[in-house]
Amino acid sequence: MDCEYEMAFPDDNVPWAIGQLVSYQEKRKEYNSAFIAMDNPDLREKWTDRLKEVGYNVVKLIYTKSIVAPSVDIGEGSVVMGGAIIKSNCSVGCGCILSAGAIVDHDLEIGNFTHINAGTVVPSMSEVKDKTKIN
Repeated sequence: MDCEYEMAFPDDNVPWAIGQLVSYQEKRKEYNSAFIAMDNPDLREKWTDRLKEVGYNVVKLIYTKSIVAPSVDIGEGSVVMGGAIIKSNCSVGCGCILSAGAIVDHDLEIGNFTHINAGTVVPSMSEVKDKTKIN
């Protein structure tokens, strides 16, 4: 199902953002859901925990131009970018980034807060440990 949502974000370095990161508790009154868009896996984990503690629903984003088998389980806070392919019987942890064109073959587990970089192929029946970045 295709869905459209209005997206707004806090950012300490962008003047047109809705506020700075420290405003996350205050912004909870206006927003029910959140997504962490940070490359650093430790920061993604830290901010996922903070947002959940104050009641945000941490969403996953799956681009319509990606291919994800129906048997795939994708954790909260993960993003699957356009052109990425995830084959059957895979488990993707929380807070993961599957960049454009990444291919995740069948029957494997991807740990929490990992990053599968653009164009990378992860072979079948393997395991990617938490906070790993594969180029």
